[in-house]
Amino acid sequence: MLKHLLCLAAIGAIAPVATAVPGNFITGQWETTLTVTLGKLSDTQTLSECMAPEEANQSMEGLAEEFAGGMGCTSEITGTTADTVAFDLSCSPESVFTEGRATMTRVSSTGFTLEGELGTDINGQLMPATIKANSGRVGTCES
Repeated sequence: MLKHLLCLAAIGAIAPVATAVPGNFITGQWETTLTVTLGKLSDTQTLSECMAPEEANQSMEGLAEEFAGGMGCTSEITGTTADTVAFDLSCSPESVFTEGRATMTRVSSTGFTLEGELGTDINGQLMPATIKANSGRVGTCES
């Protein structure tokens, strides 16, 4: 149950990432492999989304904001470079996550990664979690 709950929360968080990547990306079908780890529990899911031209040019900061919003959180940018954005997360009481930090990195025009450390509240018990995602273009959009 716990594994399923975290996976659902993370999928809601990462789904926008699969479609709204940092600028200068190539449009098409993108696949994201997402791993959420909580203690000794770990779950990996693969998501597939079509990225439209307007999504390929979204800023790193916009992507961080969209990622945080998908988790029921807000983001505060703590650092940026040409290819990376680091941000803190502050989450609402309705989110399974409480707070955290994450970094998104543009690897190439066809790929990016995300890594973060998050706090979770499972039935009143605070526990640390990690999230890792690798996203890459796999071809043209499926019909």
